[in-house]
Amino acid sequence: GTRSQHQRASTSGAALKGRRHWLLASVSPWPAAFMGNGPSSSAAASETADAPTFAAFEDASVVIAGQRVPVALWYPQTPSGSPGAGGEATYPYKISVAKIARVLLRLGFPLPNLLDRELQVRARPGVRGVESGGEGFPSSRGAVLCHGYLGSRFDLVDYAEGLAEAGFVVAAPEFAESLSNPDVMPGNMAPAGASASRQDILDAAIGDLLDKRFGLKRRDIALVGHSAGSGTVALTPGTFTARVCIAGFREPDPGSDVRKDPLLVIASKGDNVISLYPRTGGRFGPSDGIVAAVASLGAGVAEIDGASAAALQRLAENPPPAKAFVKYGSENDDDDKAVPCHISFLSSRTNDGMVEVLRPLLPLARFLNIPLLDFDVYEETRDSDQVAQSLVPAVVAWLVALRK
Repeated sequence: GTRSQHQRASTSGAALKGRRHWLLASVSPWPAAFMGNGPSSSAAASETADAPTFAAFEDASVVIAGQRVPVALWYPQTPSGSPGAGGEATYPYKISVAKIARVLLRLGFPLPNLLDRELQVRARPGVRGVESGGEGFPSSRGAVLCHGYLGSRFDLVDYAEGLAEAGFVVAAPEFAESLSNPDVMPGNMAPAGASASRQDILDAAIGDLLDKRFGLKRRDIALVGHSAGSGTVALTPGTFTARVCIAGFREPDPGSDVRKDPLLVIASKGDNVISLYPRTGGRFGPSDGIVAAVASLGAGVAEIDGASAAALQRLAENPPPAKAFVKYGSENDDDDKAVPCHISFLSSRTNDGMVEVLRPLLPLARFLNIPLLDFDVYEETRDSDQVAQSLVPAVVAWLVALRK
């Protein structure tokens, strides 16, 4: 029969650990080196007839002061707990050219949306679509994914799917700066009737979805963000399982909570938006670089070469490093395109969708001197899959190892 949220949340840690290993071994396509030494799928399947067999995707939402905010939701699932489970999921990835132009040009009025598109992005095998309000497999861990400026709730979908398959409940809310909704604008551009703030949206995703539905508290939840989403991750108060800042990190204030939680910072010399190393000028002005911000954390930060799959395996050590800094490229490297750019850390599924929709507009954007946020670099390199192949499983393994 149907179990209460309290009963689901209180399932024993031992059972969850065994089932997590089963899920990783049977579903994940990643290298076994990152996955630990769990039982084989056949052995674990005999342990329980109701073990999770796939990750579920739900197109959920939260309501804040009358505003409906879309939230992508993933969780481990079983056939018996999946009302309306269908085939492989697709994600409604909306790209509003009108919204992008309005934000970049800082226009105070709406634009025609004739060029806006909605793409149906396919989930990877093992992820199924479910009806709203479906029950997930009992989990003791969660994650919230925070997209960046003109990003989308599906930008970090590779992490979402990997974490769900590893036993996490994952929420990815759509913030006001998203490229998806032309009718919702950030507060600094539309003070009258502006969207709920990032903090309000994050709090609602945690409280209304991860807590009320899955019994997960902040201490059970990891925060993962890219670019401006890294700022959200770093500035959110409270105690969390861990924080992951990708392509964005500033020196935190003394005594801030980000200094106390386990922390993983990921950055690249090829990032032309948020610099890894010090710079004196450029499109986005002078910067001390992310290296200086990480140095302010003091000793005890493990430095890892992101270009080395073997080095990334350090994140899965037992115990894992409490603070780690994954760097791509040294300060003296000449070829920035040999390492990830700002958006190389996002899924190829969303990046390639942007290329498809926005490529015809690139000449006009260059003519108007509009900042391209490394979109033009990615159009040439198309390296998201290459980056994700070793980085995504390493990050997932680090978050799993922290909860052992």
